[in-house]
Amino acid sequence: MRTVAIAGLVAAATVAAGWGLQSVGLPQAARGNEAAVRAAEWLMRFRLTSSSVQIGGRVLRGRCYHGWFDARSGRDQRGTVLELGNGLTVRDVRPRLTAAALTALELAGCTDVLGPRVASYAVGNTVLLRRTRVSDRPALAIRLHRLTLFVSPRTDRPLGVQLDGMRSTIELTHMTPSLARRLETGA
Repeated sequence: MRTVAIAGLVAAATVAAGWGLQSVGLPQAARGNEAAVRAAEWLMRFRLTSSSVQIGGRVLRGRCYHGWFDARSGRDQRGTVLELGNGLTVRDVRPRLTAAALTALELAGCTDVLGPRVASYAVGNTVLLRRTRVSDRPALAIRLHRLTLFVSPRTDRPLGVQLDGMRSTIELTHMTPSLARRLETGA
């Protein structure tokens, strides 16, 4: 019994010392960085995004899905597909992703492309944050180098993206097994 008490005391002292060292040695993250990390968490929890992009006064709708697809080799391949309302399709097949395809996937809010990019930028850089509006709703604009991510001020849920002078609104959608099968088979 005495050994257990001593072990518990040593463990508690170690945790307290680590906590104290962390609070003294590490600066607190800026609000923009915290918002960007929470937005990345939102993105990485979803596999399906619907988006609307304004290009030259026209609205182009898109649907981006991350999952498993039949590859030419006959094996299933993990990837991202963006289907645009004008009939165009952008597939994320790394490492051959072009800059134009990457821009389209980011602007459409494709979760497997945008989520890791937002997270990695938030960890290594100071993120600027300002209040704005998206679709007449209050939002926060998170500035990530050349990309701006718009999020809900209360939950940091992504609402849209601005990139290369174009702006989109995005809607994260819950995936059901039947919807995943339909998307993966192209039906």
